[in-house]
Amino acid sequence: CVNETSPHLFNYALVFPCAPHESEWKMFFSALLDVSSSLQKELGITINPYYQLDGNPTRTDYIRLVNDIRKERLAGIIFASAVFMMEKTPAVLEGNIPKIIIGNKREIDSIPNIRLNDISFIQKSLDYLVSRKCRRVAFISGRSQSKEFREQIKLSFARRKLIYVPQWHHYCHLGWTEPAANIVHLLMSSLPKTKRPDAILVGDDNLIGPVCEGLKLANVKIPGELELVSHCNFPKGIKPALPVQFIGYNINELMCGCLEILKLRKSSTEFPMMTELEACPEEEFTRCRNRKVFWDNFAPSS
Repeated sequence: CVNETSPHLFNYALVFPCAPHESEWKMFFSALLDVSSSLQKELGITINPYYQLDGNPTRTDYIRLVNDIRKERLAGIIFASAVFMMEKTPAVLEGNIPKIIIGNKREIDSIPNIRLNDISFIQKSLDYLVSRKCRRVAFISGRSQSKEFREQIKLSFARRKLIYVPQWHHYCHLGWTEPAANIVHLLMSSLPKTKRPDAILVGDDNLIGPVCEGLKLANVKIPGELELVSHCNFPKGIKPALPVQFIGYNINELMCGCLEILKLRKSSTEFPMMTELEACPEEEFTRCRNRKVFWDNFAPSS
């Protein structure tokens, strides 16, 4: 990816909207930190985290980042999430330092975006469940998705002749994941075995722990009575209490893609303004985790 020697060419900022001790912190952010640490050693670069950039200009790390920008100490800035909270603190978004946003939609025309293709996760997960002879699939995910995304899920079910039951699709706030255990417990206890879900698709790895807890409370046997598939950020940092098929995103690939686009942008070479990363099963990640060329699972996005 990038391996330079001058400080303003190999120091990168990784910007988070919250801090690890806060309820808004996600496993995705932890995965970015872990991967950044390993990439620093492999590539001879520095990736410094900046926390709580949430629009408050008095935050310590906001002030630190602005100073680093003005003193030209950075080769690039990676925003770990949407930047809409920083609209009132534009200093971070201005200037000539290359930037990239990890997010699902374009926010600023001049800053490229890289996003995780959530529909590819749904499709590959459902294909796996079809291969396991499942038909009655429940879906537990993060906060409510867009109407377009819900329609795409419904269409993905229909194309695979899976039973779509709206009451089996639930969304939980990722800051307070405990209700997921109660939802799953109720879901698997209120119906006879022949009528209840034969598979649960977990759309966010922050929820897999509570989902497993709910299944244990309902005395569901895995394997045997139910197939469990979960989103994951690879390399995964979770050890669930029950057998799980993980399908998710190669964060090594994501971070290296960010660095590549920043490098292309700095050199004024042509670069994509919107790129997306496809989901992959855990077996595929295991096969390709040590690759040093990371563009196979990327595709331009309109």
